[in-house]
Amino acid sequence: MAEPEKADNKLRSWKEIAAHLRVDERTCARWEKNFGLPVHRAQGEGKKSRVLAYRDELDAWLQTTFRNHQKGANATARPPRGRRIWLWSLPILAAVIIGALVLILPKWPERDLSDRVPADFRIEGSVLVILDGAGEPLGSYDTGLPNLWSEKEYKDISISSNRPLGLLYVLIRDIQGDGRQEVLFATQTRDELSEGDLICLNAKGDELWKFHSGRELPFGTKTYSPDYRISCLDASDLDGDGRMEIFLASQHYPEWPCQISLLSSDGISLGEYWNSGSVNDMVAVDLDADGRKEIVGAGLNNEYRKACVIALGGAGFRGASPNSGEFRSAEFPTGGHIAYILLPRTEIDRMEYPYEGPEDIRLLANGNFQVFTHISRLFFEFRPDLTLQHVLSSHAFELLHQKYYSAGKVPKPYSEQEYIKPLEKEVLYFDGQGWTTTPTTKLKPIH
Repeated sequence: MAEPEKADNKLRSWKEIAAHLRVDERTCARWEKNFGLPVHRAQGEGKKSRVLAYRDELDAWLQTTFRNHQKGANATARPPRGRRIWLWSLPILAAVIIGALVLILPKWPERDLSDRVPADFRIEGSVLVILDGAGEPLGSYDTGLPNLWSEKEYKDISISSNRPLGLLYVLIRDIQGDGRQEVLFATQTRDELSEGDLICLNAKGDELWKFHSGRELPFGTKTYSPDYRISCLDASDLDGDGRMEIFLASQHYPEWPCQISLLSSDGISLGEYWNSGSVNDMVAVDLDADGRKEIVGAGLNNEYRKACVIALGGAGFRGASPNSGEFRSAEFPTGGHIAYILLPRTEIDRMEYPYEGPEDIRLLANGNFQVFTHISRLFFEFRPDLTLQHVLSSHAFELLHQKYYSAGKVPKPYSEQEYIKPLEKEVLYFDGQGWTTTPTTKLKPIH
């Protein structure tokens, strides 16, 4: 049957039809089946076809056809007048009750969207997405790098670190001391090129500042290209002014040297130091108990092929590691550090690999810190004044020793007195002119 042209009073669903008749949808369907309720189907007559009806047709049907069927069948009719009045009064009654509750009871706390702060992140292609604590996006930043590390690669580094602050490339902190969390993001790519950027973002993903690490720099007679990648990153309020300083190490790819940078919370360079090798980890420690923190880094010195410990002060340091020949900086003078220390090697790690470097620095509850070596798996523990407390062995070192002893490559079985205690007298300090076993630093005396 053709549909009447009555667009102004058209009802387009069972729900609208039921609302007009003031009954439920099941009653409407029953009325259609039993009493011929005038309902039109847009497509055929199937039960699931879209239904249409018109207010004037329904009203006329109620006044004529349905009233004839009502006689003797009042149960199927519209609700009695009294009941209809009661039903119509429900919304008014509910509004009155809600209004009273609003006046009497304390207001429900409203969710303040300004409380949504950065707490996590995810990587989508070249984009860093900043998330709140519920995992909802706050903002995003497109690095433009098609080969950016995946989210798993970024977070695996975080999980593998033994410290919450160690070897992380995404830091979420109140850097500027204003009560708002910023995000520090170090770009890392799969081919290790086009890296070296440290980007500071607000919660929305807006760039506050960017620092590009590394530069073209000569060492000896060779000039190294400006291809650098960030190897470690941390932030701490070094001087107690409420704003954090950022310190990071950036490694030349694919060789050396390594740049240590100190930045203000606004991304301004406060210090620069070059190590002829690498730096794997850095921490902030108050070495001289004056209320201001110093920076301690653990790395590798390529000339000596040994693990090194570098202590740097706050803003203003500038210099390079104590090296010679092709390992000496042609631009930066030797110095700028509070102390530069070389850790001794063992005959075991020399058979494992030509170089020995640190794996990380571990802060202890007693104020000391340990440097854990990568190959020999030994712990060199230092006091805050940078004097050596002791050297500790590990099961890994004992197993390495047993392997080479069984192969006849070392003459004696493992003994702590034979292999570990002598190392405590072989730690070397640079005194400005050369290397000495006497602890030499530029720390202020601790009173």
